[in-house]
Amino acid sequence: MFNKMENKTLIGKFGFLFLINDSSEEIKYHTDDINLCSSNSLLKYLEYKNKYCMLIYPNKSFVCQKYLPDEYKPLIYRNAFNQYKDFFKHNLYDGLEHMKENGEEYFYKTDTHMNLLGTYLIITNFIRYINETFSLFLKEPILEIGCKICENGIIHLGKGIGDLTFQQNLGDQILESKEDKYYYMISNIYKDFYVSQNVDINSDIKFLSIINNELIDNNEILNGSLITWPIINTYIIYKKNNSFNNKRILIFYDSFTLNLIPILLNISDEVYMIKQTFNKKIVDLIKPDFILELRVERFLN
Repeated sequence: MFNKMENKTLIGKFGFLFLINDSSEEIKYHTDDINLCSSNSLLKYLEYKNKYCMLIYPNKSFVCQKYLPDEYKPLIYRNAFNQYKDFFKHNLYDGLEHMKENGEEYFYKTDTHMNLLGTYLIITNFIRYINETFSLFLKEPILEIGCKICENGIIHLGKGIGDLTFQQNLGDQILESKEDKYYYMISNIYKDFYVSQNVDINSDIKFLSIINNELIDNNEILNGSLITWPIINTYIIYKKNNSFNNKRILIFYDSFTLNLIPILLNISDEVYMIKQTFNKKIVDLIKPDFILELRVERFLN
């Protein structure tokens, strides 16, 4: 049995659910004048700043705060973000800039994450910004997006979404509705990736591991396996595109980027994607021409 303090789902207004009692203390971060970020954590970036850019996805609670219970408002502070911005300056891109009108449309009601409508909006503008600021020629995606209403909740789609309706997060609370919108790709180029494709030994998408400081292809041993969370968490995803752009791009990302993997794997000639924060050893092994880091604001530390 769950008690109220153990629940990680906060029930807001008009069917909006929020994350609470989490280790990153997302709502408290915005309501209290605190900063959980250590300045020492930024020092590792110094030698790479000439070939690095970070994208910050905004927190759901900040963008959709009008749907929070009244006792949790207003959300004001962004202290960790401001510290990162002061350090990185033009090497940091704020996704909040695209959430100023109808920002709630870019988040699932019943999940902690941004939907494809929101992540696609931000990533296209981010790539455009990188190309203009750093004189790169990364491929800007052109994507048609479809939408359907899921009256019984997006959890039933089998896409790993709807996490705020999971019993371990909801606890003993009862929801009046689990209805949500699901946005999806309509494309002959980009295909859903996470929990939608299987590892294929003959695919140009490779799943790499690091053994004795070498990159090892694991497609043969993973062949036929559904690409689920354990695989995403374990392996570096790599794709060689033989494109006009001969740049090698390394991308560090978190779960907000899962629905963008098929897009990002095609932005340059060589793309490496790894689901973790910036790691100097990996950078020095891969030796990329440019480094991207895509991180939701609540994970700034």
